[in-house]
Amino acid sequence: YDVVIVGGGLVGSVVAAKLSDYLEEGRRGDSRILLLEAGKASQRSLGGTEPPASWNSRSNRWDPWDGMQNSGLTKFDVPGNYEALQCWAKNCPETWGATVPGFACKVLGGCGVMNGALVQLPQDRNFAHWP
Repeated sequence: YDVVIVGGGLVGSVVAAKLSDYLEEGRRGDSRILLLEAGKASQRSLGGTEPPASWNSRSNRWDPWDGMQNSGLTKFDVPGNYEALQCWAKNCPETWGATVPGFACKVLGGCGVMNGALVQLPQDRNFAHWP
């Protein structure tokens, strides 16, 4: 490989795509880029295949949602499912375990895939000493 990018999260994926476009425009289409990701495919468009599900901390497994197995969606495609995807028990395969805060994840597409557009507003006191 001519270029190796480690991390298929938001930035790594964009860098790989932009670099690929740049190399093709510069007539270096024979260059090879390797994008490494520790996790697996997430959304359907990225090659994911797991149907919508919620993490069951009692049984330590994903419980598929009724009637969604053939929906063409994955558990990462469902908006607003961030709580189930975060795996608060910290022992499902998409998380890094209890050593990393809740919104860190290990899938192709990175934390943007897991967060589901969750917004966390800062407290007013965070701005008290802002220049």
